[in-house]
Amino acid sequence: MNMAEKEIIKASISLLKEKPLYAHIFQRMEKVYVGKGHKINKMAVGLNESGNRIVFYVNEYYINGLIKEGKEDVVSKSVEHEILHIIFKHVFVDITGYDNEKINIAMDISCNQYIHNHPTNWYDIQCYGFPSERTWKWYYDHLPKSKDDKGKEKTEHSLWENKKTDDLSISEEILRTIVKDAIKESESGGGYGNIGFEVISELKGFFKKPINKNKWKFLLRNFVANSTETDIETTKNRVSKRYGTRPGLINRSRLNLACTIDISSSICDDQILRFIKEIDCVYKNGADITIIEADTEVRNHYSYKGKFSGKIHGRGGTNFNPAIRFVEDNRFDAHIYFTDFVAGKVVEKFRTPILWVLTQKIDSKRFPCEKGRIIILEKLDV
Repeated sequence: MNMAEKEIIKASISLLKEKPLYAHIFQRMEKVYVGKGHKINKMAVGLNESGNRIVFYVNEYYINGLIKEGKEDVVSKSVEHEILHIIFKHVFVDITGYDNEKINIAMDISCNQYIHNHPTNWYDIQCYGFPSERTWKWYYDHLPKSKDDKGKEKTEHSLWENKKTDDLSISEEILRTIVKDAIKESESGGGYGNIGFEVISELKGFFKKPINKNKWKFLLRNFVANSTETDIETTKNRVSKRYGTRPGLINRSRLNLACTIDISSSICDDQILRFIKEIDCVYKNGADITIIEADTEVRNHYSYKGKFSGKIHGRGGTNFNPAIRFVEDNRFDAHIYFTDFVAGKVVEKFRTPILWVLTQKIDSKRFPCEKGRIIILEKLDV
């Protein structure tokens, strides 16, 4: 473990004492350490290079520089700054058409006002005589047109540019899950810590269910997000980021997902292509996917890498048990089964979380399996 990683652990422990909510969010974030010359020259939260994952970037060269200058306290302040960007959902703002420099300043101002004793070279409301507790949009609209930077330090928000709404769907839901779990853990442990009322008010928004015309898409994202977020294991090879002791926790960054396609004679080719389309959406959001083709038995299985050959095997009857047994034997994190749900009873015992994605509505009395969540693909969403 290098100096930068040790300093990040110290920052996490410091936040745990003063602002446990921030610490709980930070501990759940995937960390990516980069070096000198990387486009992220300090810290940043945003999409990874593939555009399918929310990660927390840390530049080791920047951290080492702060240590040499005796400014270790700036590390925890910087982490706090990035966590506030998450809480205020800045990472998901569509910044198309905005002045990049002005929007960066406006978002920094909206965050820094809640960081006590932040570095004097950071943008804040005092720079422009602004009132407190306003949104980034208010600050953006009221910033002067001149490009006077007032000698302040600019932060890195380039990761938020050129985002595609479809690519963000699961990443946004994963982030919602991270924050919701952190809130629950903070409340069970005694409170949020020393954070402002406006920040607490903003946190309540993470418990509101987003309005979504395609309810099945929301449920699919929610299932993937929750399956990803529970994928945590202990290891003696890593120091705990909470207490600085061993064993620590590994939050594996990619979901190992099984996607079974019902290739029985009752499923038409168009429906199979529809299944692949939804699998591809999950894949682009950062999951490792194994496609399983099954009718009365598992006919084929392969790792999905973003392309579908168009060929399938089988076309017999339907039996869900062989595919479920295959998933259990190969220890996947979660299982999505695309089917019409017309088959005999499931007798195979299984522990892997399962989501049944159905091509049609079916009477609950005819359900072949009572375990797992069920969603219906909407015909109008092509």
